Amino acid sequence: MAITFTGAGCGGPAGDSGPTTGKKAGKSEMEQVCKYFPKELMEEAIGKPIVKVEDSSMVEDFVCIYYTAWIDDFNHSPYSGDSPGGPHVIVVLKDESVAAGKADLEGDGYTFKKDESYSWDNYLVTSRGGKTPYRADLIVNENRYFMIKSNHFAATDEEIVKIGKRFSERMKNGK
Repeated sequence: MAITFTGAGCGGPAGDSGPTTGKKAGKSEMEQVCKYFPKELMEEAIGKPIVKVEDSSMVEDFVCIYYTAWIDDFNHSPYSGDSPGGPHVIVVLKDESVAAGKADLEGDGYTFKKDESYSWDNYLVTSRGGKTPYRADLIVNENRYFMIKSNHFAATDEEIVKIGKRFSERMKNGK
């Protein structure tokens, strides 16, 4: 089975929103996740360099990937060969009910806790049996939120909390 995503993740000219999906043409400021939360803001929050930023927005979600390392043969498979990648922090603007998503994960043993030191409405998510939050969610409205998490140990749980806090300041103050 082959799946083709024409233009997915392509950084077209300014103002080019790519294929439309029934949503308004063009992207809002928040939907341009990599611009809304620029590399420099991530570096400030995480305290380490970001070596590559990739807009991986798909049909519904708006995604930015911040790589802390880039390796040409990161994903090795005997079936598809080597492909580049690396440890990264992923920020996704999710268009789904916050309450429904929370209820689904709580049913699987995840816990959600608000951090009052954040400048923006939020949840810190801890997995079942976990002692520290592995994910920070910044709530835009009841049906939209930013999900921030680390893959391949790009950031510690403590660093994810710091990123969420710094990004919440950007959301409140615009910088």
